[in-house]
Amino acid sequence: MFSPAWIELILLVLIVGILTRSYVLVALALLLTLTVAIAWAWNRQALRNVTFERRFSMNKLFPGDELEMVVSLANRKLLPLPWLRWEDRFPDKVQLLRGRLFPSSTPGSQLLSRGTTVRWYQQVRWRYPMRCEARGLFTFGPVTLRAGIPSSSSGTTLG
Repeated sequence: MFSPAWIELILLVLIVGILTRSYVLVALALLLTLTVAIAWAWNRQALRNVTFERRFSMNKLFPGDELEMVVSLANRKLLPLPWLRWEDRFPDKVQLLRGRLFPSSTPGSQLLSRGTTVRWYQQVRWRYPMRCEARGLFTFGPVTLRAGIPSSSSGTTLG
């Protein structure tokens, strides 16, 4: 949302408003300044006090065994998050029984991704049944959280 182009636009509207003695343009410039300031502050605070937790029903299992992963996301502040997306790296040797995995740029892994809305002081949970396909030690994560406007690439990212 915030870019130097906004400051340039505000200054242009303000200067034109002052030169033409148009109180409407001056008021518009002040309103734009307030809007950009609020958006900037919201963006800075969006992921503060947001927690992501992943728990497994078992720590050790054999090939073919099934387990459940519970993902919990909590917003522990007054500021609601109208759009939040998380992406978690998921090992190839573990099969997700419900849900969809997406391709990852990291070899040997895929991405488990979910978008949601989180109100103030709300916690949301998802349950994912899985099956172990092979022996080994499997690493999940890191998780990436993004909050912002869904129709743009701007927003706050925490990785």
